[in-house]
Amino acid sequence: TEDHLGIDNINTLEDLAYVKSLVVEAVKNDGYAVLNADDKYCVSMKKYIKSKIIFYSIDSGNPVIMEHISSGGVTVYYKEGTIFINNAGIEKSIIKASDIPATLNGVIEHNVYNSMAAISGAVGLEIDYKYIIEGLSSFSCDFNCNPGRFNIHDVNGIKVIIDYGHNIDGYRVVISSLKKMKEKKLIGIIGVPGDRTNSSTLKVGELCGNSFDRIFVKEDKDKRGRESGEIAEILKTGCLKGSIDPDEVFTELIEEKALELAIMSAEEGDIIVVFYEEYEPLIEVIQKMRLQKDMLRQITA
Repeated sequence: TEDHLGIDNINTLEDLAYVKSLVVEAVKNDGYAVLNADDKYCVSMKKYIKSKIIFYSIDSGNPVIMEHISSGGVTVYYKEGTIFINNAGIEKSIIKASDIPATLNGVIEHNVYNSMAAISGAVGLEIDYKYIIEGLSSFSCDFNCNPGRFNIHDVNGIKVIIDYGHNIDGYRVVISSLKKMKEKKLIGIIGVPGDRTNSSTLKVGELCGNSFDRIFVKEDKDKRGRESGEIAEILKTGCLKGSIDPDEVFTELIEEKALELAIMSAEEGDIIVVFYEEYEPLIEVIQKMRLQKDMLRQITA
């Protein structure tokens, strides 16, 4: 995606795909390169690859997948809620998305994608299917398995989700999952690294402005060449291009303080998501706010 453009003279997505293709171009003839068949830039890398290829797709009818199957290749795809492997024309059901804890019963679609990529790599390594199933069945979005990736914490009935989404696609897939989970308000604590382009930062802000009921704009401690408050101002401008009530957009540059304010303003049933820079300080905030909420509940009981 475009969030890394403008760095080291890489100015187009075609340039970026060419640079990334060097990784799969280096795979030896008897190895496997794994490519996302749903991304045209990944598919375009095929011409540089000397090794065997495994394609994966969310769509079993993807033409790239169908062509690869017809030529005897290995593919991984999603069909009717289940991930399949097709190897040399033989289709094998592997696992339902609902049986992968990291998908939250299939709600987190990007983790269905991640699971297919992981399966593809494991198949290329000739790992027995039963171990692939065992691994996916025991992998969760929690601190032990995958810290900082859609980790859900409960603060007295308020869901606080910590995720490292830091580009437009990362935001988009997380927000898509949040909308499926929404009961009351969605509250976003948003920020992007300072080396992102102004245009991509504006897009993140506008997406958030069209998706959240309340927003706290924060910044990373590492400004990556920006002035303090510069990225936050661009994000806020993007937010206000969206449909959100301007009175529901706040700026708090320090992400720990932003999380405190978000929790204080939230009600039971609300969901808060923080797109973080540093994980551990946020866990400390959650623990502190949980205690405060408990004490307040006891006082008012």
